[in-house]
Amino acid sequence: MKQKLLAIFQTQTLRQSAITVVSTFLSSGLGAVYYLLLARLLGPAQYGLFFIVIAAMGVVLPVADLGLGQSLVRFVSANKTDRKYFPFVNLALRTKLVSGAITLIIFLVLSSFIARFIFHQPAVAGLLPWVGLAVLGQILFFLTLAVFQGTQRFALWGGFQVGTNFIRLLLVLPLIFLVKFSAGLALGVFVLAYFLGFGLSLLFIDRKFLSSIPTSSQVKSFWDFNKWTAAVGVLTAVANRVDILLAARFLNLTQVGIYSLATIMVAFLSQLAGAIGAVTTAKFASFQDPEASKRYLGKAILFVGGISLLVALAMLPVAGIVIWFAGKSDYAAAWGPFVILLAGLVIFLFTNPIRDSLMYYHAQPQFFFWLSLGQAMAVLLAGWFLIPLWGVTGAALSFTAGQIFVAGTSVWYYRKTAYA
Repeated sequence: MKQKLLAIFQTQTLRQSAITVVSTFLSSGLGAVYYLLLARLLGPAQYGLFFIVIAAMGVVLPVADLGLGQSLVRFVSANKTDRKYFPFVNLALRTKLVSGAITLIIFLVLSSFIARFIFHQPAVAGLLPWVGLAVLGQILFFLTLAVFQGTQRFALWGGFQVGTNFIRLLLVLPLIFLVKFSAGLALGVFVLAYFLGFGLSLLFIDRKFLSSIPTSSQVKSFWDFNKWTAAVGVLTAVANRVDILLAARFLNLTQVGIYSLATIMVAFLSQLAGAIGAVTTAKFASFQDPEASKRYLGKAILFVGGISLLVALAMLPVAGIVIWFAGKSDYAAAWGPFVILLAGLVIFLFTNPIRDSLMYYHAQPQFFFWLSLGQAMAVLLAGWFLIPLWGVTGAALSFTAGQIFVAGTSVWYYRKTAYA
């Protein structure tokens, strides 16, 4: 065990992960300041409105993105020699522009219907058009991030995520003193940062990809893989937001605001997983030898699991400070759900490298379709009964039930696939 731990700290993964973890820490810190300022300025009810829109973005984003982010990482990583990945980036950009435009039109036209019949919150209708704009900005920004990740330029990958959150703060801080803050204004700042991030990030990518038209065989190979990642992306987003969507349906806006603060407080742990995963996914995509993949997986599990547990323990006292800053009397009820959500994420993160191996080395995207479907059903069933019974705590328990299902199923399927 000692030799394994020493080997972990001597690997390139650790060095690259250090870059992504530090950038994620900075990005999450800046994002946390933004969200906490909003919680303090808006109060639970208005913050609840804001977060319902953010939750809707989270569900719609992977639908509009069509799984292109994951597919791009795989195809860019596998074709980075002599920049053979240009046609795949061109294909992804065209698809994202069409998909983003359709999403924007839908939310401009159907915002009132969605607010009344899906969320049962008529007050959110005027804010829902921001979903279409936000999704368009995000999927374009994520295109350049996927290129940075696939080419293993992790300093740029992290730097632009930090930069967008910094831009968001630069925009919002003066407005606090100039105008009365509202959920709509907060969403406008949120959206603008993504478009600025996309425009600036293009300066660091060879724009010859714009004229690199994919061949029919390249289109076929890309979509043969991407059809599964698209389906998985949609189901995963729904599964990860079912608790919030059910909370919006069963709870009042103040309770939704309290639960949203709990989810914001645990966000760093999931972002930490994404930071380390940015390295491990590219590694698994580049492996050719099954034994090398298995050795790397063992190291990755120890590294990711250990880091996530240590970070989770450190987050416990920090959460108390966050609740005090946001407004202790208004948000004190967020502590219990926060602890439950944190436990669920730790369980999930221990098995995250297993899922990276299944997706990027074993090329089993179809498994993730059924995994995400099962997770969504687990959260839906748990939430349907627990949220009306226990309110905000029930929402947190339903989320954790989904994470337990994902972790257990991932271990079972990996053993079945890798040792068949």
